[in-house]
Amino acid sequence: RTDAHLYIVGSVRVPKYQAYLDWLQQHVVQNRKVTLIDQFITDYEFDRWIAAVDAVVLPYKEISSSGVAARAVLYNRQLIYNAATSLQAQLGNAPGMTAYASAAELATALTDLRRSPLSEATINPETPAMPLLFVMPWFGKDVRGGAEIFIFALCENLARSGTKVEVWTTGTDDVTVRSNKKLRD
Repeated sequence: RTDAHLYIVGSVRVPKYQAYLDWLQQHVVQNRKVTLIDQFITDYEFDRWIAAVDAVVLPYKEISSSGVAARAVLYNRQLIYNAATSLQAQLGNAPGMTAYASAAELATALTDLRRSPLSEATINPETPAMPLLFVMPWFGKDVRGGAEIFIFALCENLARSGTKVEVWTTGTDDVTVRSNKKLRD
């Protein structure tokens, strides 16, 4: 795509990759269609990046699971990943996943990118917003389960960005017994 722009976002956590980051910094300045953002990003910023892009590229050589990949699929974003990883085992046959086994296949996958429906909705205001429904056993700001914290933050971020969000849940106030006490009170 001629209108594409590549953002490389995140920070180096493993010192042995610092030389690669230095190489990237030298080469990125030569290309106006590439931006390198070398910094840690918060969960809120992370969700905004995923929501704003058409595709997520995971160039990992070795990885068995990825929260980034799961969020890309959750946001209905195309995911381009190294076929040598185990990401397909984690995500199954989610739509929009493309594995590459060589630099040439990666280049083809990047060339074939298409705009995501949610990106189109932000470009064309006449496109109706796609509401998202989350069904959770419990939900709320004070619920402290891992998936529940993630879904709550995701819903907040989606709503802030203008996406219509609905959550269907039980009326429980005790996550250990899942009773619908609040519905009866």
